[in-house]
Amino acid sequence: MVSKRPRWVYYGALVFVVAFWGVSSVLYTYFYRYYSAAVLTGIMTFFSAIFFWVIAGKRLKKMDKNFLKVAVPICALNAFANVVNRIGLQYTTPANYAFFENVSCVVVPVMMFVFVRKKPKLIQGIAGVTCLIGCFIMCGVKLSGGSVIGIGDVLCLLSGALVGVCLAAIGAYGKDMDTILFMVVYMTAYFLVSVLLAVSLDATAIESVKMTGGLPMLLLAAVFGLVDVALCWLLRTLAIQHIDPVTVATVSPCYAVITGVLSVCVGIDKLTPNLIVGGSIIFLSAVLPEVMAARKKQVVGLGQ
Repeated sequence: MVSKRPRWVYYGALVFVVAFWGVSSVLYTYFYRYYSAAVLTGIMTFFSAIFFWVIAGKRLKKMDKNFLKVAVPICALNAFANVVNRIGLQYTTPANYAFFENVSCVVVPVMMFVFVRKKPKLIQGIAGVTCLIGCFIMCGVKLSGGSVIGIGDVLCLLSGALVGVCLAAIGAYGKDMDTILFMVVYMTAYFLVSVLLAVSLDATAIESVKMTGGLPMLLLAAVFGLVDVALCWLLRTLAIQHIDPVTVATVSPCYAVITGVLSVCVGIDKLTPNLIVGGSIIFLSAVLPEVMAARKKQVVGLGQ
């Protein structure tokens, strides 16, 4: 997909997504007082799907078999991963949720090689591994003696791995797709998966359907979803298409730092050395590749 916009526009969009998701990860714990995870996701994606169907307009005529053959599998898998992630948040802390969701920073480079034989740059590989180490440190996950990994962590970990596959697939096969049409398919799949999981998980040990709060809370959830799901995923998809899926996956975990700090401020998580050291490492891993790339361009420019 050829774009006339400068790259900094897409970096700016990615920064907005990282900042908002850093806050929304904590806000979800408030909404869970009134809705179960699958129900809440269903509400948000229902209004998001309507939004994209409306603005797609005449573009819908371009939705042919070739487009659907690429978009549907990616969107269905991505939708499943994200609903599972929302369910997992109910059984873990926001900081751990943000960490496990972002194991994609390691999965994406591997899957890009699998899909299109694109070898990750050495600095990107180092950044991905460093980010993962920082996340482990930040969340205080014990590698031996008394594991603290629970069902919520496992669900978020699974989700993060699947999201990594989807991010790589978008970067490998979706660069030329119409972004709005892709979002139409994605939000529709996201809504359908949410409904299916809400029904299938009802009255199970994992999650029962819960929907309280009345019309005011419903409207609040809808507006929240239009930003958190519709706008943020649109911006993130654009960033993947126009920057680099590996870069996006490496920068995205920075929102775990925001989540951790905010979670401490509202009393959900506790301020620990792990949070400070791990958060610093994550931030460094996100910034380092871009700094090195900028320095390389500067050196090349001086050489000319």
